[in-house]
Amino acid sequence: MSAASPPAPPPAPPSVPPTDATAPQGAPMVGVGPYDLPAPAWQVAKGIAKAGTIFFFLVLVPYVFFTTVLIHLPIQIGLDPSLYLGLGTTIAVLGGLVTATRATRAFGLFKALSHGAKITYLVVLVIGTRATLAVSHVSAYFSATPLFELLLIASVFGAASGIVTFLEDLKHPTERYPFDFPAKNVMISTLP
Repeated sequence: MSAASPPAPPPAPPSVPPTDATAPQGAPMVGVGPYDLPAPAWQVAKGIAKAGTIFFFLVLVPYVFFTTVLIHLPIQIGLDPSLYLGLGTTIAVLGGLVTATRATRAFGLFKALSHGAKITYLVVLVIGTRATLAVSHVSAYFSATPLFELLLIASVFGAASGIVTFLEDLKHPTERYPFDFPAKNVMISTLP
């Protein structure tokens, strides 16, 4: 007697990658375990968009304002525009890398480096920036040092959280994925 072979399993239906609720419709996702990681190309595209936006609005527009408009006004700012351009570009690039590497172990490292660049920038602002308006024999001074100091405190906490995230990702690489990239179509209920 020969044993009959079991019937072949039915063919799997064509799979359509799930989409992220926060991403535009159709953004590709990679289902891995109980979470959905964004596709690497999508993360890189978001990182480039973030870096470009930061560079344009927080670096290029103020740089053009400092070098074209402000030189015609009786206002002096104690910040060299080339220093502003260099530090701002560094912050923009690192901000884009933070977004692009969110689903990798390098996320915490780039987050700490990004906040470290912000700390450097804010220290430069605290030490060297004071706006002076001089008209005739009257001078007025403006300093935003208290605001910069508050932002400095926030950046120190951001750098610390980046370091902790980096160390945790080295020890447990996928531990934060269920929180950062929860699985779609999974109902979490606290009811019995």
